[in-house]
Amino acid sequence: MEGIIKFFKENAGLVIGIGLITIMLIAYAFGSGWFSTVMGNVKNVQTQSSNTQFSFYDTTNVSGSDAINAIRNYVGQNVGSTTFTVTVKTGTVTVTTVTYTPTLAYAITDPATAGYIDPTANFHSVIGKNGNGVTTSITLTQY
Repeated sequence: MEGIIKFFKENAGLVIGIGLITIMLIAYAFGSGWFSTVMGNVKNVQTQSSNTQFSFYDTTNVSGSDAINAIRNYVGQNVGSTTFTVTVKTGTVTVTTVTYTPTLAYAITDPATAGYIDPTANFHSVIGKNGNGVTTSITLTQY
């Protein structure tokens, strides 16, 4: 009789051990899938959050002073592995295109320069996005 009791004690411990390992593996599988989903959602929220600041320039009409503000506020920001740029197309007869970058010396309020932007002018703005949906540029075209 003692042999049977000993056999059941040993096997009961084995069954309980296998059961605990199974429960832990199921919890890990469920948790890792949930964690991946949460991380994906966090990435989407970060992308949307970073794009919200540019919604003012998303296919809208803005003034010259808004164009100047875009250059002053956004040019040179690091967006992933690229640098944010603003391109301005001015003039009705002769179109001048200037892409503003941090290394470009510009005087946007000096009428004597090619990069001058009239604060009272009107521009159509369009934002540019990279393959991940992150805003990387603004293009302003005078009309």
